[in-house]
Amino acid sequence: MDLDDLYLALDHLGTRTITGEFFRHTAPRRDALSGTGAAIYGGRWNRPGTEALYLAAPRETCAAEFARMAEGQGKGPASFLPRTLHTISVDNLEIVDLTGVGALETVGLQRSDLEADDWTVCQQIGDAVDTLGLGGLLADSATSSGVVLTVYVRHAHQEKLNLTSSIEVDEDFR
Repeated sequence: MDLDDLYLALDHLGTRTITGEFFRHTAPRRDALSGTGAAIYGGRWNRPGTEALYLAAPRETCAAEFARMAEGQGKGPASFLPRTLHTISVDNLEIVDLTGVGALETVGLQRSDLEADDWTVCQQIGDAVDTLGLGGLLADSATSSGVVLTVYVRHAHQEKLNLTSSIEVDEDFR
């Protein structure tokens, strides 16, 4: 899909606000609300250079995303433990929601794009959402369980995100 068509598709989908409790795992002593790591390495919905937070709901989805990340790096989950599990409250963040019926197809995606190792097409959509000045993008998790909320830090004003708790998790992180 070319950029003009992508912007038309996003306009067709529209936006909504999201409020709720989400979860994020980090290495110990990392700032729960920093998108620096994603800015360095990129992620499914952001290219390197764009700060983003990857949040998940429910908690089990966060654990499944952690396991998927670790396995994708060929090391296994144990090599990344311990982790810190953060609970983050999101309040009225304006997003694009790709979880609805037909939403993926509207922006030129298929379910398999959410699971693919090549992030190019997802990053193009993330770039467009970020360029539009929106706070985030909601999509089904690549683990087929729950959702992932990608928060574009420069558009998500701090009052929209509130760290409510952080706990260390070890081998029981499921």
